[in-house]
Amino acid sequence: MTTSDTVIFCGHYGPDGKCGAEATVRIVHGSKQEARCEKHRKAAEQCRPGCRVVPLNGDADVTTGGESICRLMHPLFQAGQGGSSPTSPLELRFHTCAVSTARRLNRLWHSVLPKTVESNLTRTRRNAYFAAECDGTFYAAAIWTDPIAYGLPADWLELRRFAIAPDAPKYTASRMLGWMVRQLRKKFPDVVKLISYQDCDRHAGTIYKAAGWKMGVKSYEHRNRGLRSGRKRNMQQTTATKQRWELDL
Repeated sequence: MTTSDTVIFCGHYGPDGKCGAEATVRIVHGSKQEARCEKHRKAAEQCRPGCRVVPLNGDADVTTGGESICRLMHPLFQAGQGGSSPTSPLELRFHTCAVSTARRLNRLWHSVLPKTVESNLTRTRRNAYFAAECDGTFYAAAIWTDPIAYGLPADWLELRRFAIAPDAPKYTASRMLGWMVRQLRKKFPDVVKLISYQDCDRHAGTIYKAAGWKMGVKSYEHRNRGLRSGRKRNMQQTTATKQRWELDL
């Protein structure tokens, strides 16, 4: 579907069978791609909300290395999903999710560290994965694990990733953070402190300040703290100074 000298035909099936007209666009849904002519393009967009429409010989998603990432909860059952975007965080529903879902959404929205390694997020003694959705469409994701820095207390928990969709309602991050703190208190009663690291080059820590978190050390004060035994440092990790935020439970 990427060569300009090859004719691609529309794959739409109707009462009279397959369309067969020359396709002009691709409807990209997760890992699935469907060729469509202009006549059937709109129908495909309407029945698969949240999908991308790309040129027949274009990249599916240049921001994710050519991979299209779906943000629907149930890609195979689109009915009732993909309505208008929520205008208030009160419309969002927060819940636990699979680590694969959290990683997928983090890759889609995280501005600094989109890539994650599943084994690094699942092999810790404690972990939790959360998502925010409305009408079957995701708007945020978060990943919590034991702290990765060597020497930190075993009864702390770290917010490893927190990614918010650009079309999420204002204050989504603050409301979700508060909800997660309440859930973590119940899930891990032995945890005494929550921590998170803010990239000083991109963020000001506003949501942590508003939620009553306290500023801890910065990364340049403990660059040699190392990582837990056996864990390799990600060479693509940002080198910006990090501000640690802490919340006593």
